[in-house]
Amino acid sequence: MGNVIKENDINFNFALKYAIENYKIKHFVIIGHYYCNSFKEAIYPKKGGLNNKWLKNIRQIAEDNRYELYEPKRDPEKYERNFCEVNIKEQIKRMGEMEIIQDYMEDGNKIYIYGLMLNGENEDIKEIIIVHS
Repeated sequence: MGNVIKENDINFNFALKYAIENYKIKHFVIIGHYYCNSFKEAIYPKKGGLNNKWLKNIRQIAEDNRYELYEPKRDPEKYERNFCEVNIKEQIKRMGEMEIIQDYMEDGNKIYIYGLMLNGENEDIKEIIIVHS
C-alpha cells in the first residue's frame, strides 16, 4: 500500500532476504502509479482507520520533500504526480539502504533497483530511476 518500504517491516525483510539468498534475484522493480488513492488518503486523511498509521510514512515523505514538490494549492494534480514520482525515488533509496541489500553488495554482488511510474489513464510507463551497485 503506497509503495512504502519500511526497514522494520519483518515480512518484507524476510521476503527480500529469501529472494536474494535462495533465488539470487538481482533485479527489483518498484512500480508506482499516478492518481494513487494511498497518496490521497495520506495527504488528505480521514478520521480513524488503520491506514492513517501506515500512510504516516507517505505524509513524512511529502514533508521532507516539500521544496522539490510543486505548490499543491496552485495545481493539486501536478503536486500529486510529482509526489508519486518522489515517493518512488524515496522507496528505491530506502531499499538500497536496507541492511540485507548492503550486506549482499558488500560480498561483491550486484543489485539493480528500477523505479517505474504507470499512468493508468493512458497506460504509459515512465522510467523514474535505475539504481545499481
